[in-house]
Amino acid sequence: MNTPEQVAYHREYQREYSRRFPERIRESNRRYGLANRKRLSAQQLAWKHRNPDRVRFYQLKSQHGVTREQYEALLASQGGVCAVCQLPFDKTPAVDHNHETREVRGILHQRCNLAVGWAENPLTENARAYLGRNIYR
Repeated sequence: MNTPEQVAYHREYQREYSRRFPERIRESNRRYGLANRKRLSAQQLAWKHRNPDRVRFYQLKSQHGVTREQYEALLASQGGVCAVCQLPFDKTPAVDHNHETREVRGILHQRCNLAVGWAENPLTENARAYLGRNIYR
């Protein structure tokens, strides 16, 4: 059994080695990944299945810049329901955002988010005009 001092020394040695020889570390990791691809993929998939919330909130942070706390506060400010239809969520909700400014606007049902996306589309006005002209042919 190693003493805490030995563990600390070894950890510091590894950090220094990684700092001095990053290309060796990258190449070693690449070779290991290629040699163990199936096992690593299975481990990663198993972890994702065991941790769906962590995966979800990692995606929210990376895609929308929203932390778990911000998401929960936004959902609470909406009363726990969809910001568009005001109905409770039965599936994983979507985070609605402005595609130009990337600003998050609310938490919606997937179907409500699609409807908002279509409503923002310039073709929507053309579609309304088309329906108006052809509604009783």
